[in-house]
Amino acid sequence: MKTNLTITIDSELKKRVKAYCNLKGVTMSEIISNFLWSLLEDKEFEEVFTKEGFRSPLKQWKEAFDMLRKETLNEVKQLFSSNEISLMMDALNGFIYTAEVNPREALLSEVIDAIKYQKLDEKWGVDKDKLLSKLASISSFQAFVLLQAIIQYWEEGKSGEF
Repeated sequence: MKTNLTITIDSELKKRVKAYCNLKGVTMSEIISNFLWSLLEDKEFEEVFTKEGFRSPLKQWKEAFDMLRKETLNEVKQLFSSNEISLMMDALNGFIYTAEVNPREALLSEVIDAIKYQKLDEKWGVDKDKLLSKLASISSFQAFVLLQAIIQYWEEGKSGEF
């Protein structure tokens, strides 16, 4: 839902903002809206609103995502044996994920390469066909959550969620 907001600014500022809008091809409303959204990401700004009993939509979305992420990670952990998870963690040590790549494809590719070149299936005593079948069957979101948990584990010095 959108609502109107009236603000008063001096003429010099208005002139500069208009020039910026023309340069970027956006409206003043878009600039102001983006600025207000960026305020919601500011921790101090958020604390003021939290004290007043206001929960920003951004905070609500983050809380919902965190809950879904935790539930999904628990579901994914149930799908794989501890040795399969260890193999994936070994394969993804040092891996950097970028959003341009489908997380399931990235996970599969890394695991396939690790099995092929490092023989991690032998190291961890894992049936590679069974593992690859399981990985192919999970959703992109499940793969994303699994990737992020493993990456976080390595980035935090083996103190992450695994």
